[in-house]
Amino acid sequence: MFLKYLFVANFRRLLLTAYCLLLLPTFYFSQNKTIDSLKLALKNAKHDTSKCKILTAMTEIELNDNIWPDYNIKIKEISEYNLSKCDSGSALYKFYSLYLASSINNIGFLNKQKGNINEAITYFDKCLKLYLKFNHKTGIADAYNNLASSYLYQGNINKSLESNLQSLKIREQIGDQLGIARSFNNLGFIYKSQGDLINAIECYNKSLKILEQQKRITELATALNNIGSLYRIKLELPKALTYYGESLEIYKQVGDKSGEATCLNNIGIIYLIQNNYEEAIKNFTASLKINEEVQDKSGITSSLINLSTTYHKLKNYDLALKYAVKSMKISKEIKNALNIRNAAGKLFEIYKILGEHKLALHNFELFIQMRDSLSNVDTKKASIKSQLKYEYEKKAATDSIKNMEEIRVQDAKLIAQEAKLKQEKTQFWFLITGFGFLVLGFIFVVNRFRLTQKQKKIIEEQKIIVDEAFERLHEKNKEVMDSITYAKRIQTALITSEKYIEMKLNRLNG
Repeated sequence: MFLKYLFVANFRRLLLTAYCLLLLPTFYFSQNKTIDSLKLALKNAKHDTSKCKILTAMTEIELNDNIWPDYNIKIKEISEYNLSKCDSGSALYKFYSLYLASSINNIGFLNKQKGNINEAITYFDKCLKLYLKFNHKTGIADAYNNLASSYLYQGNINKSLESNLQSLKIREQIGDQLGIARSFNNLGFIYKSQGDLINAIECYNKSLKILEQQKRITELATALNNIGSLYRIKLELPKALTYYGESLEIYKQVGDKSGEATCLNNIGIIYLIQNNYEEAIKNFTASLKINEEVQDKSGITSSLINLSTTYHKLKNYDLALKYAVKSMKISKEIKNALNIRNAAGKLFEIYKILGEHKLALHNFELFIQMRDSLSNVDTKKASIKSQLKYEYEKKAATDSIKNMEEIRVQDAKLIAQEAKLKQEKTQFWFLITGFGFLVLGFIFVVNRFRLTQKQKKIIEEQKIIVDEAFERLHEKNKEVMDSITYAKRIQTALITSEKYIEMKLNRLNG
């Protein structure tokens, strides 16, 4: 499995190298041009909100540790001034609070870089609280990430791993791909320090894959450096030296002094393993000079202990002791457990050779103490527990989303079914109602038919009665008419004809 990951990393390296070397000149020119444009924009900015945005962009682009902190201080001053005048419920209050949190985070970063770990943790905690207050997911993830690296400096592996996983969890929720890459890189470093190379290379490759997609040059340099360290552990030194060299070239081009010092230190270790002491001292000294320039106390202690180791091999015990003592002093100041362990181990070896048995025993006990605090069974168990917790929560979240989708589908089906049942119920009642009306109509028609038949029967019966009455009346009328006719005939027979009377009268008048 480990070889598989290394093969994938080696294949990608060729593509990465060509890509980075082609892109670096354009990147460097573009960076300077962008900073000049931002400076002009800052000069013409009239509102403090615009100034905060521009200064933040300048802080992120500028890699020189002697320049960007000045931009950060201005952000802090502008934010604090406006917060004193804003209503706590206003949108501006939230705006300036978030920019204040960002500036505090940067101050924490500077303290961590200088080895002031306790101060760094204090600033990162303040930053985290501000981001939590406004539920600023990206800021919360970054604060957890910075706390994780600070805890790692102190040798608190459990807290470091827990904070890293918290950061990774949030970054996965919000889809922050670059943040996810950085979290995987940090996790890889932790697993490497625990000797878990399988998980280390898996995390480094996950980080590398995302950085390739995001085209992040500086982070790619870090990824190359980390993979080089894995080859060094495997004692594949030429490959490790190649990775370190490529990483160093990128750091030089982008002006990242801390990254440059780290690579020089790692290259020196390769030469030290190869017994090329001259090149080892050359690289360690160059690394020490840069670390002192940027005031990176953790880096200073690493360079010093490596110089001590080199001179120890050369049997120059005076210089070896000088560098080891100085490394121990600074390591204790910054409470860097890893470097305290390394310095104590080296001092034990030197004092033992010099016959300083009491000092040798003291440093041996300190070495064991620091070694156990960094890598013991309980720590590894806690690390595994934290990892399993993260995987469980991630799976639970995935299952929860899946279950919610299933519930939604079931709800949709239920709603559709209920709607169908409601429709069928409505149709049923419409049918029943229609049938009821049909029955009532039928009953009405039947009743009307019966009533009509009854009325028809009554009419027919009345008609028969009327017809019979009419018949009797007709017979009566006939009898009366016959009587009248008969009477008229008798009268006619008894009365003299009118024509006869008229004739007699005419004669008389004539």
